[in-house]
Amino acid sequence: MYIMNNIEENFWTISEDDKIEYCKDSKNKFSEYIIEKFLGSGSFGMTYLAKKLDDDKLYVLKKLTIRNPSASSKYGVKLEDIHSEIAMLRSISESEMGCVKDLLCYVDHFIDCSNPDNILMNIVTEAFTDGIGLDKFINKNVLDIPGILDDQIEDLKSQLDQLDEDLYEFKVEIQDDPDKRQKYRDYIIEYESKKKKLNAIIERKELQIEENTRYTPLSHNILLKIIHNILKAIYHLHRINLGHGDLKPENILINPKTYDVQIIDFGASCKSDDKTLLKCTTTGTIQYDSPEIIKNILSGGKLVAIDAIKSADMFSLGAIFYRLANGRHYFSYKIEDEFKNKNIERAMLMINEMYDDNTKIFSMYNENRHPIDERINNFIESLLVKQDIRSNAKESLDNLGKIIEEYNVLINERRRKKELKIKLSPDSLTDDSPVKYTPGILTPQTPIDTEQKGGRAKLPRKWSKAYCKKTSCDKMGFSQRASCRPHKNCYK
Repeated sequence: MYIMNNIEENFWTISEDDKIEYCKDSKNKFSEYIIEKFLGSGSFGMTYLAKKLDDDKLYVLKKLTIRNPSASSKYGVKLEDIHSEIAMLRSISESEMGCVKDLLCYVDHFIDCSNPDNILMNIVTEAFTDGIGLDKFINKNVLDIPGILDDQIEDLKSQLDQLDEDLYEFKVEIQDDPDKRQKYRDYIIEYESKKKKLNAIIERKELQIEENTRYTPLSHNILLKIIHNILKAIYHLHRINLGHGDLKPENILINPKTYDVQIIDFGASCKSDDKTLLKCTTTGTIQYDSPEIIKNILSGGKLVAIDAIKSADMFSLGAIFYRLANGRHYFSYKIEDEFKNKNIERAMLMINEMYDDNTKIFSMYNENRHPIDERINNFIESLLVKQDIRSNAKESLDNLGKIIEEYNVLINERRRKKELKIKLSPDSLTDDSPVKYTPGILTPQTPIDTEQKGGRAKLPRKWSKAYCKKTSCDKMGFSQRASCRPHKNCYK
């Protein structure tokens, strides 16, 4: 194993004989898999669903183009960065908890040398069956995006993926052609033109979606179950001192029937048992990055310790839970417009200013109509705060467990009254099912804080009917619009 790893890490500098021998072994590994279907593509790679010849289990093959350090092109991923991702996956599967369904389970990896101009690393993980991206789940179940538009966008994105797959096959096809450079240049011109047209159509369709979006909050039991499953997965990660570094809905798979989840894509992750060692880079996705990570990126992107990444993960979860509960991002419409107009640095500066000014973030799940809504909203808000007062994964799981227990007591009491035919008072709880979950790692110690740490007064969440009637919609923030919905419709 040591010899194999040594060859991989020095792949570009080893002797031709060693390279030929290694590539032969890798080819034999690849022949053990049968590709079932193409799943999607990213900046430097593609993923496929596959089966192994000797079993019926499903696997995911992630193919990443390895950057050749001696080539003029900077296309692809550095080999050391790919090995870093593999190390993250192995640390999960080799930890004391072993493979768990809510985290990617590493199986194998090998280099595909069949095309000398496009050397690929194959990373094999166990497949998460019947899963979709959490972003797609939100579009369908929270935003109620018209199915036909969503299907059209999915079809267009499939065409983009097919373009990438065709490009890969073309590279393989012309690898022995003496005129391959000119043919490749001609192909790329046509490829870029088609890609530009498809992206323009997708952008128009997404604008149509914005105009047709209808926000419908998830029922309490479903929302709490999903939040619990995601939090439990991140607790597993953080317990082995691994920070994800790029949590967003696209990197969370969810089974839309069971609400089981799986965290994927560990390309930006960091692991360290030394809490003081500055070794982690700050990347991620700006819309879900914490304010301290954004500030770090704006100031040049210094290395940080593992605890900084773990804390940033918790903020990212707050941003994800906010979108899951409210159907939109936690920041203002003005900042959202900057992102849409691709003014990324301006948007970063505005988020930075927002936290420097201690702007309070309001979550308005279910229009805050029931005491349990208040608890859920407070919980989400408790993650969207500055680093020094942000809960960690263990504390957040404890706090969420108490909310779930409180909710289950309410539902069970409601069921009891129904059985006894006692008239129920209106309570805005639309669901009758308790949340089924396993609280094995929860050890409640203190009740959830209903106020921010540091003794700051809690700001009012609801606005009066008189305020709603006299204030124009364009002067209201998101929380005011949501709270005023019973008295005025600002979402026309």
